[in-house]
Amino acid sequence: MYRWNQGLIEVFLAHPGGPYFQHKDDGYWTIPKGEVEEDEALLQTARREFREEVGLKVESHTFLELGWIRQKGGKIVYAWGFEGAWNPAQKVRSIKFKIEWPPESGKERSFPEVDCAAFFPLDEARIKIKSTQIPLIDRLEALLELPQVAAVPGQKVLPDDAHPGHGVDLPGHPRHRHRVDVDLHERPIRGSGDAGAMQGVDGRDE
Repeated sequence: MYRWNQGLIEVFLAHPGGPYFQHKDDGYWTIPKGEVEEDEALLQTARREFREEVGLKVESHTFLELGWIRQKGGKIVYAWGFEGAWNPAQKVRSIKFKIEWPPESGKERSFPEVDCAAFFPLDEARIKIKSTQIPLIDRLEALLELPQVAAVPGQKVLPDDAHPGHGVDLPGHPRHRHRVDVDLHERPIRGSGDAGAMQGVDGRDE
């Protein structure tokens, strides 16, 4: 999710919850994302995960396709950008996960997937976000600077450098087309990873 603030782009990032990330900041924030469920289209996953992780329903019908990146653990994340708003006073309402905590205690505790979220100017966002996700910010910025990026409902825009070439190919994916139709019934590639929206889709990768 992005917004315009006094003529400048800001992007929305989430901080992972749980004890392992409690005191970690720069380089640990992420786009909201999560694992693809069976027979679920990637964009549908991204919208669902955004709502589940921060508690905000994605109302937009216009998305900028940002391609995909590979995280350090090998997981591939597909992402889209959309314009939206977030009240700074609003509390994150995130689903929870369970882990044994403290380690080897035999006790299981629940923690939120995301413990806080906020908009950041692009330069600060590049410091806060996981280093492997920085290209998603770069692609979003490049697209928003293009004159042809005027909102077109039901379509998404993809920069050339977001096409396969940084990982595996997407079957049938055009290499030099900037605008492609959104197919909400498109089937995800099995084992492909996560989906999210500046907003993303993935599998959990710490």
